[in-house]
Amino acid sequence: MNVHLWGVFAALFFFFFEGRLVDGNKPKKQRPYGCISLLGMEGGGIRDSQISASSVQYGLLGLERWGPELARLNNKGIKGIKAWTADSRDRNPWIE
Repeated sequence: MNVHLWGVFAALFFFFFEGRLVDGNKPKKQRPYGCISLLGMEGGGIRDSQISASSVQYGLLGLERWGPELARLNNKGIKGIKAWTADSRDRNPWIE
């Protein structure tokens, strides 16, 4: 194998496998440059009262509610209620 091809092979190997061989084949998680905290919709900088929607879906007997405050990024939710859902009759749903 000539020197040029060996260099290409070595570069590709380290590009694809760097950090995976040491930590049980898991890539290292790195934060994007400049991100030091969660923002608005994920971190709560935007309050629930500031989020509005065209409508809200309610469950059987109105005991469950899929309100706009559930539209947060990476929301884990509770027991089947995990995201905002517009009413099924809403023909032009929006959230802001």
